[in-house]
Amino acid sequence: RDCTVVSKGGGAFRIRAGTGDLFHVLHDHEPEVEKVIRCFLKPGDVFVDAGSNIGYSAILAAQLVGKHGRISAIEMMHESVLMLRSHIALNEARTVEVVEGALSETDGRLLKATHPEGKLGQASIVRNDGNHEFTVRITTPDLVLRDVHHVRLMKMDLEGAELGALRGLGRALSKIDAIVFANEN
Repeated sequence: RDCTVVSKGGGAFRIRAGTGDLFHVLHDHEPEVEKVIRCFLKPGDVFVDAGSNIGYSAILAAQLVGKHGRISAIEMMHESVLMLRSHIALNEARTVEVVEGALSETDGRLLKATHPEGKLGQASIVRNDGNHEFTVRITTPDLVLRDVHHVRLMKMDLEGAELGALRGLGRALSKIDAIVFANEN
């Protein structure tokens, strides 16, 4: 059944039955990525969560950067964006801004994306290994970051679309101190 859980050191999250949500909010789900986030981010920093899913990293980062920091949480799955927004409210993470869309090297096009049954966090615009298909608008990280002067850390978990997103960084690449890639495989 649906429920709400408190993840050790990460925040409170609503979990949807029949999905991989619980897996994505476990504090040891991606320990190396979490370690980098905790080591890099300080109060006042800017963090970009590319492939935010339901927002575990964004909520964690909001706690670390405090009220003077800024988080850009980018997610392409509309259902996950709704959960992400509810987690922002639940955790009072007012510094998190949500961008709905997929990241790539071009802007404005619509692309087909897929995800396996119940595994919304594995939605991809480059892999066609899911049985659920949907359409998503793409944008570039350069456009998303146009008003940001400095990014301390960017996390990318784009299910195979990382190279396109890196190409789409353009001038924004010089604004970023470090990028950490999440890889569940």
